[in-house]
Amino acid sequence: MCSSDLSLLQSMAERAGAHLEIHRTDDDFFKAATFAPRTLPVRTSKGLQHSVVDPMGASSRAEQYARIAAASSEAAAPANANVSKQDLHRRLGLGSWLSPTAGNAVKEALKVGYRHFDCAHIYVNEKHIGETAFKGMSSSDRGKTFVTSKLWCTELHPTDVRPNCEQSLKDLQLDYLDLYLIHWPVPLKKDCPGRGSLAAATRLGVTELSTEHFSNIPLTETWAALEELVSSGLVRKIGLCNSGPGHVEQILASCSIKPAMVQNEGHPYLPQDDFLDMCAAHGIGVTAYSPLGNPNRPVQSPDDPVLLEDPIINQIAAEKGMTEEMGIISLGQGQGQKAMDLIAKSAEGGRSEEH
Repeated sequence: MCSSDLSLLQSMAERAGAHLEIHRTDDDFFKAATFAPRTLPVRTSKGLQHSVVDPMGASSRAEQYARIAAASSEAAAPANANVSKQDLHRRLGLGSWLSPTAGNAVKEALKVGYRHFDCAHIYVNEKHIGETAFKGMSSSDRGKTFVTSKLWCTELHPTDVRPNCEQSLKDLQLDYLDLYLIHWPVPLKKDCPGRGSLAAATRLGVTELSTEHFSNIPLTETWAALEELVSSGLVRKIGLCNSGPGHVEQILASCSIKPAMVQNEGHPYLPQDDFLDMCAAHGIGVTAYSPLGNPNRPVQSPDDPVLLEDPIINQIAAEKGMTEEMGIISLGQGQGQKAMDLIAKSAEGGRSEEH
């Protein structure tokens, strides 16, 4: 990449940064999550606040875009020469958020070679996925398929962990999960408006949660219950979602089984390099959801930049002769310690084969 290209990237990053409102708080919860997704639920004296954060800064985004140009030329090949096509399909997963009939997309994705599927009880579509895509799956096909589900915020009491895992298994029509994640490390009471889902709470006319909606359940106690799922054979691996260094360090200090994976939002506007380095140092994998940006995030401004419409992304894609999506995905899969699993999304399977 020539110096003029880098200059363009830097100006783009600065322009993007100018549109991201950065909220700062002294709240202990936010301090623990020194890395966080862009829509982090922050517990404050006023209750749950959803703050848009940009922890990387313009210079890091410029560096990330410089890597797009270098990585996108290798988009048609595995991110690592030793990665097989099957392993590559495991690394590129299909998400099911905001898709009531996600089973249709999963069924089609299986046909084109996807082997990694990201689910969650709170998505309210695991039954559809199980009935449409996983029902009657042979043991051979199951062995080639990687399925993740997640434990929701209102179910973090240790006694709730196994029943919720068993419900997901029943709905998905599976005997075990490859990975089970704590969806958000924010314990909420069961009568929390919308069960703690911002979108559901908003439909009820609730825009903020008060302190009375939070539970005092130590993360380490929930984690110990997840470890029992591994011992019982219901789950192969366990991990965290929407978490930061403070959460990971808290688990590592007391766990018998360390996190196998952390799943967070990740894309060129949120490259999270420091967090990737930390996880790599501890042998923890990282999965990035919303690798193409997060246009459906519940808190956003009309002035927020749109990743796929970014002129520099457009320019690089045109020069490399590929779609913007392919360039960004090739960057995200990376190489070496920076390599990540990615969760893409195709509502009815139409874009799965391209990805």
